[in-house]
Amino acid sequence: MTDVMEGLSAWPIDNALRPATKEFQDATPLLANPDELRALAKREGYLFFRGLFPQDTLSTLRRQILEILQRRQLLDPSKDFMEGIADIAAVNKLPAESVLGNGFPLDLYLEIQRLELFHQVAHEPGLLNVFHCLFQAEPFPHPKTIARVVLPHELVYTTPPHQDFIHIQGTTETWTAWFPLSDCPRELGGLSILEGSHHMGVIDVAPKNGAGGLESILCGFNMEWAAGDYHLGDVVIFNSQTVHKALPNQNSKQIRLSCDFRYQSVNDIIDPRSLEPHVPNSWEEIYTGWTDNTLKYYWKKFDLTFSEWDDSIRWQKEKIC
Repeated sequence: MTDVMEGLSAWPIDNALRPATKEFQDATPLLANPDELRALAKREGYLFFRGLFPQDTLSTLRRQILEILQRRQLLDPSKDFMEGIADIAAVNKLPAESVLGNGFPLDLYLEIQRLELFHQVAHEPGLLNVFHCLFQAEPFPHPKTIARVVLPHELVYTTPPHQDFIHIQGTTETWTAWFPLSDCPRELGGLSILEGSHHMGVIDVAPKNGAGGLESILCGFNMEWAAGDYHLGDVVIFNSQTVHKALPNQNSKQIRLSCDFRYQSVNDIIDPRSLEPHVPNSWEEIYTGWTDNTLKYYWKKFDLTFSEWDDSIRWQKEKIC
């Protein structure tokens, strides 16, 4: 904690605007030494793994999502389907209200949420093993799985720096797993992590355009951003109080597809909203046509302890640096 506090000298610019100066380091070898894995996670607030997911599984999920976009005529028919190249004119015809917030129409998102494979991936054994090592207990995947479909719409904003805890609450030892559904070099807009920021607890926020609608106020925080080029199958996991942000998608036509899944120890408290779908629809509607009944309402077999929602998050009318 001393090292973290020494890094809090005042900066003349907002830390949110500083570029990444550190490269992700592969934590996969530490899976053979869980004590070192947990020590690194405690110090930095995140872990990066190369090739954790089977590529075939993620490629299949990518294809299923692109098929939904293709049916909506949002892909460029002259390009290779799996590249996910948008039809810019068609995308920009989407009404503004349909792309603000998550960045894509709600009815399209419901189709993604209905994909059985999308929910199966959250239970991938390799990923569950990581969290078992981290928690030293049975990991519990949150049913509220999130897909990110970053369309190159003229009104879509890059996700600002933020902490997940203010959105999910429950235990602070909830961790998010973020991974792209293709190779994702920095130019395509991967995720960047503010190392050690979880040590600062819940940080004040201000309204900001982009997914989540909130930005952590990072004035005076002298910490380093870490980033890297993702390959299909790579995963970054981070604590619910670790500040992270999306990098801007510099490819003006390619759609970035990724997933956000959240995990905690089954023994820790959880906010009941984390058991709800990420869309305003019922689980029964989402489950339509599924073949694997073991995934349906799987959380009901656990004796979970629920928390109450905390509205004491400190808000600022604007960010002043």
